[in-house]
Amino acid sequence: MAKRGRKPIDPQLKVVRGTFRKDRHNPDAPEFETLTGPVEPPAWMTSGEATEEWKRLVSLLESQGVLTEADLTMLAVLCHQYGEYVANVREGKAIPGAVLSQIRMLYSEFGLTPAARRNIKAPGGPSGNDFANL
Repeated sequence: MAKRGRKPIDPQLKVVRGTFRKDRHNPDAPEFETLTGPVEPPAWMTSGEATEEWKRLVSLLESQGVLTEADLTMLAVLCHQYGEYVANVREGKAIPGAVLSQIRMLYSEFGLTPAARRNIKAPGGPSGNDFANL
């Protein structure tokens, strides 16, 4: 199977980054409403570390307006993996490289790593273009 190049970026992340272009947007792509208000972790999430990470990440993603109903399952998987990671570290167990790669990939999917957010522009911040404000 041939690779397609870079993975497409979610349009909501492009808006936050300041790189959204209407001429490149697929109008037929599914769009989900962003979530606001309390979003409870799934009942199966029993790890305290996973639940705390859930609350932290939900708050971060909601504040940026990028959390949707469609994201909750993968967010739960991320938080579960994080909880397992913390449990293994506390027990002094070796962490397999595959687990670290999965966690890094999931954080990156949500724009939560330094590399993933390096192009994100905070609302109201300088654009880097001196002529943009004229």
